[in-house]
Amino acid sequence: MKYHFGNVNRVATINFDFEIEPDKLLKKLEKIKWTTPPRSLRSFCKLEPKDRHLKKILNLVKSQKFRLAVLKHLYSLDHKLGEIYGQGGNRDLQWLWNGQDFETMDQLCGYDAYFVKDKPGYTTELHIDRLGHPFVGIIYLNETNSDFQTYFYSSKDRTDPFCVEHAYGKGWLQANHVNTWHEGKNASMTLTRYSILFNWGLTPK
Repeated sequence: MKYHFGNVNRVATINFDFEIEPDKLLKKLEKIKWTTPPRSLRSFCKLEPKDRHLKKILNLVKSQKFRLAVLKHLYSLDHKLGEIYGQGGNRDLQWLWNGQDFETMDQLCGYDAYFVKDKPGYTTELHIDRLGHPFVGIIYLNETNSDFQTYFYSSKDRTDPFCVEHAYGKGWLQANHVNTWHEGKNASMTLTRYSILFNWGLTPK
């Protein structure tokens, strides 16, 4: 499997070649065991899947090679932190995290990646992820569908809006801080949205 990176504004983008047709992958996802919290439209599969192809995909996303490549790319983007924090100059993610480079941040954080499915009507509402999770991302597993997109803003007033196009194998990664507002949903009336969520979380030593 191959992947490459890009970016839209402050958000890093990822594009995977999963080496399997989307309809075949969805059939595999439909068969795995899902856990659904009470009164929730989102289900999780945090167990290692038995299917060989699903296991291969998840193992790649969990690998150190992938984690470091994604963080290195994210660190290379201009997040306009000097402007946001009123500091001026060239302020980057290493400055934001007190001089810690991407390799050190990967070591300081716990990492998780798992399959999720969102039923019609699911929404995250507009929010900022808590700062205990410095980096968060998603990889889409359905074919192109504008009902499944995530929207990003620079304030809670939805200023500076943009979105990463939803497409099979496409995804995004964001570094969380005070201006990383976003919202996502499954606006379809009939279709289930499948994806892989992944994030880094600071862990006490």
